[in-house]
Amino acid sequence: MRERLQWMKPFIGTVLGLFLLEVVWSNWYGMTIPKNTHQVLARDVWTEDNGSFETAPIILDTYVKNVYIALAEDGAEQVEITFSLTDEGDRYAYELPTRNVLKKVSDTSYIALYPFGKVNTLQVKGRAVADNPVHVAAIEVNRPMPLRFHMGRFLFLMGFVLFVYLSCQSLRGNRVMEKYFPPSGRGILIACSFLTIAVIGWKLVHINPVFVNPPWPHHRQYQELAQVLAKGQVYLDQEPSEGLLQAENPYDTIALQAEQIPYLMDYAFHEGKYYVYFGIVPELLCFLPFYLITGNHLANYQVIYLFYLLFVIGVFGLVRELFYLQDKKTEENPGVYLLLCTAVCFLPNYLYILTRPDMYHIPIMSATALLTLSLFLLLAGIRKKNKKHRILLLVLGALCGAGVAGCRPQFLLYEFLFPVVIMGISGRKEEKPAGKVAFDEVFALLLPYLLLGGLFFWYNKARFGSGFDFGATYSLTSNDMNHRGFSMPRMIQGVFCFLFQPADIRGVFPFVFKPQVHFELMSRDLSEFTFGGMLTNMAFLWPVMLVPLWKKQVRGIQQIMTVGFPVCSLIICAFDANSAGVLQRYMADGVWGLWIAAVLLWMNLLHTTDGVCRESERRMAGFFVFSLTGTFLFGFFMMFAMGDANGLMNTNPELYYRICSWFT
Repeated sequence: MRERLQWMKPFIGTVLGLFLLEVVWSNWYGMTIPKNTHQVLARDVWTEDNGSFETAPIILDTYVKNVYIALAEDGAEQVEITFSLTDEGDRYAYELPTRNVLKKVSDTSYIALYPFGKVNTLQVKGRAVADNPVHVAAIEVNRPMPLRFHMGRFLFLMGFVLFVYLSCQSLRGNRVMEKYFPPSGRGILIACSFLTIAVIGWKLVHINPVFVNPPWPHHRQYQELAQVLAKGQVYLDQEPSEGLLQAENPYDTIALQAEQIPYLMDYAFHEGKYYVYFGIVPELLCFLPFYLITGNHLANYQVIYLFYLLFVIGVFGLVRELFYLQDKKTEENPGVYLLLCTAVCFLPNYLYILTRPDMYHIPIMSATALLTLSLFLLLAGIRKKNKKHRILLLVLGALCGAGVAGCRPQFLLYEFLFPVVIMGISGRKEEKPAGKVAFDEVFALLLPYLLLGGLFFWYNKARFGSGFDFGATYSLTSNDMNHRGFSMPRMIQGVFCFLFQPADIRGVFPFVFKPQVHFELMSRDLSEFTFGGMLTNMAFLWPVMLVPLWKKQVRGIQQIMTVGFPVCSLIICAFDANSAGVLQRYMADGVWGLWIAAVLLWMNLLHTTDGVCRESERRMAGFFVFSLTGTFLFGFFMMFAMGDANGLMNTNPELYYRICSWFT
């Protein structure tokens, strides 16, 4: 008990230190306001006919530390404020950056100024973000600030520091984890970690209200498909317009818009019928059963969360199985295990999906979950000595793997490596007496692919006349995919953006911004916002770029996986760039193979054979902690980066500016 209390001392000291830091940080600026300088500049200011207001330049001739903007109850909820001022260093007025004031975020009402000496004149301009009239109750300078304590920032800092501290402790060899987390308590620790990730995921899918209740009709395609499947038909009930039926090229949506021909955006259109070309497996697993049982529809964000939970289960299982690929003389480090699982579950690509849980992310998240579960169950099945358990796991793994084709077909490329991995593991000496894969086990692996493959073949043929046509080329999207063709320069530029484009990092919140991507290809630019390449912006994946340096650390089947899966990721990125374009959500297609390789490399780079960290291993452990914290911070701030009009700054401004106030 005394030893455990000794271990808690640094933690207690850290909490007290962060508490004092938060108190000083929150109130230091307010303590510097000169006494007896508080002034009320204006009261009851309303917008004019043009929807904005401005005060006349007010002569102050005093030091100004802050300007307080009080919004009245009967006015707009959010107002953009701009200041123009002159000071001792500037004879002519200059304008300061715009600040947003929100009624429900009190910290935004106090706007700190940093002029050159005394402020001579000050002019305030305002404009409502929405169409509501602005009613400013009062504009004041040097208003005394109340005692503040940002509980959210304090918990964020404490969680961040605690994570770094526990990460460093868990990497000090197996003896540390055995000392504080005995084997009898590790199951509870793993369960608590899983529940924590599940709760955070549930919170994240709710933070963007526009995706909880999407206003766009085309985001209800899965719900509409459930209704028609219940009636025994594969096409939708919507009738295409006469103009669309008569159009020379119905897939040239720019021409349809120019000629004002009505059409349903992002639906598949084939031979006079509308279809849903997105993967059928989420429909069969979630939407259709729920509709048949309850008569109601699941929301898109709920389905994404369900598949995210399956993905987390798959990650916890797969990472454990990857540990068994190492030398049997070494033991699994539970600290490294939990850190790797957490890192994968909170990769920025998956955080992006959780915070924007729209219809387009359902096929991606479902394919990711099923692919992860498939590899986990197959590896677990190969290890089983019991014949029945072995076959059961192989069948379940094959079912998940075959289901990927009904989610997002390009993920099937990863599965071409699965037979190599299975045969490589089953042939290892240490796996005996489990033995090699027998005929009945091969049949157990192939049967689910044959059954589900036949189902998908029939479904595609019933819709588009070919069992191998999944319908993407018939989509009424932003470009005509029938005539897009093949372009090597387009693929090269797309791969660069997906993997190597540096992020646009700035010194203002949210610190991560979409970089300026310049395409010089003499073709139509088909790209949306991205936040930079995966290999340059996620330090957790950096070892993948240095695979040749780790030849001694990874051997046998691990070498195949650390090279083969990233190559698959590269091919998928090239395919997405050529066939659809460069979009942030498509990065989740390519990141799967990269994190598999990264997990294997980190396992070998951090693993110790005797439970004692040597100097070189300490340096590697330090870099590992740096990579985790850097990747987490990038993902955290990326969630608040606007990207487009549906970012949190516009859809949930209260949360956005509350977090923004932590860093201003």
